[in-house]
Amino acid sequence: MLPHLDDAFGLARWLTGNRTDAEDAVRDACMKALASIDTSVIERPRAWVQTIVRNTAFTWLAKNRPKAVVLTDDEQLLETAAARQTGDTAAIQALLLAKVIAS
Repeated sequence: MLPHLDDAFGLARWLTGNRTDAEDAVRDACMKALASIDTSVIERPRAWVQTIVRNTAFTWLAKNRPKAVVLTDDEQLLETAAARQTGDTAAIQALLLAKVIAS
C-alpha cells in the first residue's frame, strides 16, 4: 500500500476535486484494502490499490455529493425544491443556494 499511496491520493483528488474529500476517500480505501489483503492474490499491487481507490471514491461521492447542481434566480423554484425535501438539511441547502444566487 505505502509505495502507491501518492498515486492513490492523486487519483482520489482528481476524482473528488479537493484535498479533504480525497483524504477521506483514500483513508476508506486503505481500510478496505487492508481488510482484504489476506484473502486477495495481488499480481499488480498498483492497479489493485488504484481500483480500490477509484471504487471507494465513487461510492463516497455518491453518498456525500448531490446528484446535480442547479443554479437559478427563480425564488419560486427554490421554495418548491426546498418544500420537497424534509428536515434541517433542506432548509440549509435552500438558504445556501439562495445566498449563492444573490451574490
